[in-house]
Amino acid sequence: MSVHLDVSLRLKLLEGSRAGSFELNLELKREVSVLAFFGPSGAGKTLALRALAGLIRPTAGSLRFDEQTWTDTETGQWLPAHERQIGYVPQSSALFPHLTILENVCFGLDGPERRAPPKRVHELIERMNLERLATSSPTSLSGGERQRVSLARALARAPRLLLLDEPMSALDAAARVHMRSLLQDTITDLGISTILVTHDPHEAATMAEEILLFERGRSDRVIGANDLQLPDENVRVQGELIGSPELLPDGRVRAHFERATITADPRLLTRATEEHTSD
Repeated sequence: MSVHLDVSLRLKLLEGSRAGSFELNLELKREVSVLAFFGPSGAGKTLALRALAGLIRPTAGSLRFDEQTWTDTETGQWLPAHERQIGYVPQSSALFPHLTILENVCFGLDGPERRAPPKRVHELIERMNLERLATSSPTSLSGGERQRVSLARALARAPRLLLLDEPMSALDAAARVHMRSLLQDTITDLGISTILVTHDPHEAATMAEEILLFERGRSDRVIGANDLQLPDENVRVQGELIGSPELLPDGRVRAHFERATITADPRLLTRATEEHTSD
């Protein structure tokens, strides 16, 4: 299942705001099945996602979801977040500590469904393997369990678009693998259109069908997931670094050494002290 997004937004954060002075320009017009917002930290990916979710009002532009206008600054149209057909999973699970797991999952539902959770809610709790924790407090959960609760809460309203803001960034390696598999299975089984924010090239390439590249607050280029160049897992460079590494739009770094120029994931570039430089 896919949805049509027609987005042309500008968001300007002025000096004195928490994020400092920053301008985001987002252009996107296509059918979205599973799309990754990909780029380095600080490029505007999360701001773009929050604008789609209705958590931030854009400075200028419009946003249309299928045949419905969510935002149009020229006409003054604005659909608030709770009226948009979305599920939103933030980086931090943002659970309510005074509510049980079941109550957290049901939080966004209408009164009757919150008091008597429908079948789909219990199915989501089972899918997330949270049955034995339904009456527990979030304070007793691991990071992976908290993210599964957050995902169940986002899906409980049966949204047409799922927005994921780096949902695995705070997890350890084992929990990240499990969460990625769970997300892929859930997205496929429920047939829900999804936008995933990530700066991890492997995550973008394995989870998404298409990738929207972000660089310094500008994004208008979409590539296929197969076209994203993945870093070499065994990059090792010997010799002295010349100048400062250059940050590229896809999150990789280009570094100039004495007798080589290397482009790779910054986490995979290592220094050595051998006499010769190898590529």
